[in-house]
Amino acid sequence: MESQNNNTNAPGFDVFSILYRAILAGMFIGVGGIAWLICESKYVGSLLFCIGLFTICRNSLWLFTGKIGYLVTLRNKVFIKQLALTWLGNLIGAMLLAAIASTANKHIVDLAGKIVENRLAQNAAQTLALSMLCGMLMYVAVDAFKQDKTIAGILLGIPTFLLCGFEHSIADMFFFAAARIFSFAAIAQIICVSIGNAIGSIIVCMVVGKDD
Repeated sequence: MESQNNNTNAPGFDVFSILYRAILAGMFIGVGGIAWLICESKYVGSLLFCIGLFTICRNSLWLFTGKIGYLVTLRNKVFIKQLALTWLGNLIGAMLLAAIASTANKHIVDLAGKIVENRLAQNAAQTLALSMLCGMLMYVAVDAFKQDKTIAGILLGIPTFLLCGFEHSIADMFFFAAARIFSFAAIAQIICVSIGNAIGSIIVCMVVGKDD
């Protein structure tokens, strides 16, 4: 999920700029996560979740699931470092928003807990498959905005991955933190989803993608 600045391949490595943009991106995914949790209608909730990705794309924030697919065309050490910092920043932002949300509304803890419970009940193969499918959709959604400045990919991709039960690593960071579950199993789950998101996104980029 997925800001793509047209200067993704620009030289240099501004740690502070990437980190704060990644933290903000993680927080906005958390905002979308709150909408998904509290809406009684999951159709409405899935649509409102789009505000997170739209804001990220519109403001060129750094989201791991929106950047990782371009690793296939930007194979350099600087971009790899940027991706690692982005993932860390997204984690910080998602956890920060989760702490704020769960403090303001205790009901969010229970709602997120139900999602997390289902996540942990899956085996690694299921998690990897579901996250790969999400990664494929996220590449399409973000690249459509990057190339054509259209939000059609966002409005279709986000509801699809949510309603189908596909897994998004940054959203999962928010759900686990909101549920206040911090365990080895939670860490393993998030890492597995991150890998799956990366594989799915990279596959689509290899087949249909192009670098500016």
